[in-house]
Amino acid sequence: MKFTIDRNVWLRGEGVCNSKLLRDDGKMCCVGIFLKALGVMDEDLIDQRVAYDLGIVRLEKLQCPWLAAHGADEPVPSIIELYRTNDSRVMDDADREQLITKEFGKHDVEVEFIN
Repeated sequence: MKFTIDRNVWLRGEGVCNSKLLRDDGKMCCVGIFLKALGVMDEDLIDQRVAYDLGIVRLEKLQCPWLAAHGADEPVPSIIELYRTNDSRVMDDADREQLITKEFGKHDVEVEFIN
């Protein structure tokens, strides 16, 4: 699967306290953008902090249980790394994009950044 992160919509680098899958101002973290690309509706994403809030059964139906689960074979699960990278206040966007691309790639998801 491939999805696109529009930098004009992408919420990043504001720290964990300000991050949401979808905020009232229309900004979305990388996981929120991915979930929307999978067909999750805005009303289900709004004001949710993490993918787990959608429920594990729903994430399994989307064939993305890794978004909620801590993988036993991963020292730091991809979902945690995605949140950490997305929300970091000290990382520049070039490094952030590279790490996000790498983490999604572990799950056969290709990321394209635009704007």
